[in-house]
Amino acid sequence: MIFLLLMTSLLGFFDPIGPATASSGGDLSTAEITGLSITGDAGAVRITTDADRPYVASLAGRRSGWFSGWYSNWFFNACETGSRMHVTNGVLQIEVRSNSWMDISDCTVEIVANIPSGNAVAIALSAVQARFAGDFKSLAVSARAGDVSLVGHAEAITLKSQAMRASLDFDKVTKREDVAIDVQNLDATINLRPETPISYSVKTVMSYVDSSLPNTDGARPHFAFNAERAHIRIR
Repeated sequence: MIFLLLMTSLLGFFDPIGPATASSGGDLSTAEITGLSITGDAGAVRITTDADRPYVASLAGRRSGWFSGWYSNWFFNACETGSRMHVTNGVLQIEVRSNSWMDISDCTVEIVANIPSGNAVAIALSAVQARFAGDFKSLAVSARAGDVSLVGHAEAITLKSQAMRASLDFDKVTKREDVAIDVQNLDATINLRPETPISYSVKTVMSYVDSSLPNTDGARPHFAFNAERAHIRIR
């Protein structure tokens, strides 16, 4: 119950990322970056590593919610955001900033980026909906509340939050993976290939762990779960 209340209050304004009306913003090339850092207020993030698509990042305010159409008629450019992005020393840095208009117009700051594979991504936002697809060096997400999913691979994953729903779907294993999840109220699903040797540790006050894979001492991938309340599924 506490998990549901936290997720509802902190993530309730997020709709699933998809087609929506958004303020226009220029694209920034990501072809030469060596890392990606996202900090600031709440945001919806979608990061891919698709070599068949242009390597670019875009930033916009996206209308969402039941009254988005009504607000579109009454508030011109209501979804403009004060967020900024720039490349410094090879790292794409995105600063997420909402403004007063966004509070009354059901707007969400949306970040969409396609980057070269093998990059490290670090996100520290007040609340985040993050979708990762592709091959990453590392992923680190920190937020008061989060909804995080990965389809692909990363050798190092760190998740920190008060309340988080996490779905990690690994399409390959290199036997070097380390995953650390430190979330007070956690709902996690881990998907791997059948019969993958793994090891995991669980430190919780209250937890339910459902694993179809045996816990093999010293095996990689290794998953470390630290939570007050947790529901963990490993397949």
